[in-house]
Parts: sequence; C-alpha cells; structure tokens
Amino acid sequence: MAMAVVAAAVTAGLLMRRRNRKDKEDKVVIAIGTKNKCKVQAVAETVKLYPMLAGCTLHPYAVSSGIDEQPIGLEYTAQGARNRAKEAFEKGEKGENDLSLGIESGLFGMDNGRYYDVCVCAAYDGEEYHLGMSCAFEIPRKIVEFVVGEKGGEKGGEKGGCDLSQACNRAGIVADEKLGEGQGLIGILTKGRVDRKEYTMQAIKTSLIFLENRKWF
Repeated sequence: MAMAVVAAAVTAGLLMRRRNRKDKEDKVVIAIGTKNKCKVQAVAETVKLYPMLAGCTLHPYAVSSGIDEQPIGLEYTAQGARNRAKEAFEKGEKGENDLSLGIESGLFGMDNGRYYDVCVCAAYDGEEYHLGMSCAFEIPRKIVEFVVGEKGGEKGGEKGGCDLSQACNRAGIVADEKLGEGQGLIGILTKGRVDRKEYTMQAIKTSLIFLENRKWF
C-alpha cells in the first residue's frame, strides 16, 4: 500500500510538467539523449522496474554531448551526460517530455597511473539533474595508450586521440567497429559476466534513486 502511494505521488509530480501537452493520456514521456541501440535497450529494460513509469513512452534523440568524443575525467564525463539530457529534454513539442536521460561513458585516472571506465547517467526533469554511475573497471594499458597517448594525458600523434572502441580495434583486442553497441569492452574483459547493457542499466538505476526517495532529495 505504501509503495502504491509513493508511486502515485511520483507519477503525479512528473505529470505536473505536462501542462502544455495536447494529449490527455497519463503516460510519462521520457526523452533519451542517444540513439545507440545498446543504451536505448538499457533504458527500455530499466523503466519496466519502476511502477510509476509503467507504460511510459520513450523518445530517443541523436544529440550532441558537447564534449570530446572520448571524455577523460569524471566531472567532464558527467557534463557530457548532463548536456545530452538537457538537449534531449528540449526536443519534441514544448512540454512533451516529463523526464530525460543523458548517458555518457568516459575514463578517469587514478594516482596509480591507471585508467578506469565508468558510465554516467543524468536524469533531468526540466529543473534538476540527478546523476547515477555504473561500476568502474580498469582499462588495459595496451588500450589506454591509444586513448591518452603513451605518456598519459596526451592526444594526437601515432597513439592517442581514439575513443575506446577505436582503441580496442587499434590495439588488436577486437575487430568490431560497433563494439559500443554490443557487449562493449567490459563484456570482453569479464568474459560476458557483465556486459555494456548491464553496466549502462546500473547507471540509469542509480540516477533514478530520487524518484522513490523524494523526501531525501
């Protein structure tokens, strides 16, 4: 009973943003800041887990992250996710979208000189952003060289400047230009135990924590 009340309250809050919409259906509309098949599927499977989002309509949009194709740095990656969420929210007719999700993966370095990949999801309701992240995993040095350069933190030259999928191909790890739409590098490294869709879903789920915990946010 309590869960039903929470779900109804959250849904009502989302639907308050629909003043300018022409239709009268009570379905939540969620814009997605990408048309990447893996990410869109991750959103579609995740929203099924939330009663207040049942039957929601998903609108994927090809939008710009506003940052480098391969972001490096956690805050920089998060900015890309926020940019995608905001641009997606503003797509469509005015007042059409109740919520938008911007999803961006990037690398961040640690003091040990190693780099890790993480997925960041920004949930945006037109006023506030709520960020969620996936598990992070270490990128093999052989691959990192093609992203940041052999000395680290550098781009351009014979090595450096690639995005992660390009780096995996150039390093000879795979021969799949669409790696980012499939299992991803994490799927290869974990032997399928965690794939790109699952780690994307982790970020989406953690970005949506605020939906059922409004009193704390």
